[in-house]
Amino acid sequence: MQKKVGAIHESPVRLNRGFTLIELLIVVSIVGILFSIAIPQFIAYRLKVYDASVQADVRTAVIAQTAYYLQHSDYTESLVDLQNLGLRQSENISLDVRSRPAGFEIVGSVRAGCREGTGEWTYSTQTGRMMGVPCR
Repeated sequence: MQKKVGAIHESPVRLNRGFTLIELLIVVSIVGILFSIAIPQFIAYRLKVYDASVQADVRTAVIAQTAYYLQHSDYTESLVDLQNLGLRQSENISLDVRSRPAGFEIVGSVRAGCREGTGEWTYSTQTGRMMGVPCR
């Protein structure tokens, strides 16, 4: 095999087989973009979980309050009475039970993780439904 006269010589084999700076910059920027999308989604998901936990605890407390009423013909303001009937609070949730002349009201709120004044849900027998301010 003959070499052509004036042919371009191949460059010597590169011994360093690492990444170039531009390749590393591209990878770092792609990872940064992915994190900038993922982190706000994760925070929003976590806030929804807080709301769902509060609502579930309030619903469970309503069932326990109804069971207490069936046994005693009166509503209680004691969480201990409701816990004796099977109420189990979630770790980050506080509950407040209030008796009313024509029923009761149960207020559940997130202790930590929400802005002040948010993450509070109330069930009232006067309205018969749960209302609240979502966690933000």
